[in-house]
Amino acid sequence: MLRADYRESIAQAVSGIRDMPSLEERSKAAIAQAVVLRLLAAAGWDVFDLSQVMPGYVTGNSSVDFALMPPAPGRPRGAVSPRVFIDVRTPGENIESPQLERQLLAHCAREEVSLAALTNGLRWLLFLWSPGGGRMERRFCEIDLRGDPEAAAEDVNRYLTKDRVCNGQAARSAERALRDSNRETVGRRAILQGWRQVVGGLDEGLIGLVATAAEQRAGHRPDDRLVRRVLAENRAALLAPGAEGAAASGPGRRPPLDTVLLHPGF
Repeated sequence: MLRADYRESIAQAVSGIRDMPSLEERSKAAIAQAVVLRLLAAAGWDVFDLSQVMPGYVTGNSSVDFALMPPAPGRPRGAVSPRVFIDVRTPGENIESPQLERQLLAHCAREEVSLAALTNGLRWLLFLWSPGGGRMERRFCEIDLRGDPEAAAEDVNRYLTKDRVCNGQAARSAERALRDSNRETVGRRAILQGWRQVVGGLDEGLIGLVATAAEQRAGHRPDDRLVRRVLAENRAALLAPGAEGAAASGPGRRPPLDTVLLHPGF
């Protein structure tokens, strides 16, 4: 029988992990036992069943610390493919390392495993691998056990619980999260590029808009060259909301931008 929600048991496990003394000083083996297995047990996995949670899963000439698999009692290894790989590091290691990410995703590619987690016990970075994914961003979630325990429990429940991993819901949720994340990343990059083009290159469209606004206030249109020069001279003030007016009021400061535009000889 599937259990849809493990958030309460996961939250209790997270609370217990946070209360562990000197967690930052523990070894990799201690993190694997006291943190990873504890969290997996709270997420519905039978950590004593090697057909579900396999430590030291060999891939090629290397291995990953844990492989999570759908329960298959009595079936030989190889009959069931892993669904999740987990790479465990010590709290002192930098799990943001691109090399660690590449190694973990190489294991995923070799075994065609969709979901992967890289953890130092306190932080969990979750990745989605898919064939033909190219060089796109793979990381779709970060879980910080030191942060909001409810948020951590929500993410563990969504992406790492046995029921959701085995029925494919975890992978589908990861696909949506990664798609949204990549879309936001592309959007942010485009916004910044557009802004740099406007304020850095003094886009012709911006020049025209400013000149038109000045014309509406003054009754005559300032020369585009003047608009360009004034915007360039006041770029810092324009990029700091509210700064231009304050700067103009001090001794030795430039007059307000609209005054300069409308009265070039000021």
